[in-house]
Amino acid sequence: MSIDHKIVFFFVAICNDEEGRLIVWIGYQVGKIYRKYCWDIISIMVKITSTTIAIYFGKWIKSIIPMNLILLLILVHVVYIGIRCYVKDWREERGYY
Repeated sequence: MSIDHKIVFFFVAICNDEEGRLIVWIGYQVGKIYRKYCWDIISIMVKITSTTIAIYFGKWIKSIIPMNLILLLILVHVVYIGIRCYVKDWREERGYY
């Protein structure tokens, strides 16, 4: 069995479970929020910059913060999306958009 078949089998097995459906639904909702608030060049630059910093300073970051770097990247981007959502809502309430 090739790796492609294993990946397809993995996703089919996950999507057949109730938990898998919940994960897919949550991912879809996060995608809608992301498209509404963060679908621009600034978000791409934040991703590239944070990934570059994590790669370049990876050993130094790991020596200070004992955390998985991928988890740290996801955490940084979640905080960034939260800030963008707050600012956009704040501006919409005051009529700036």
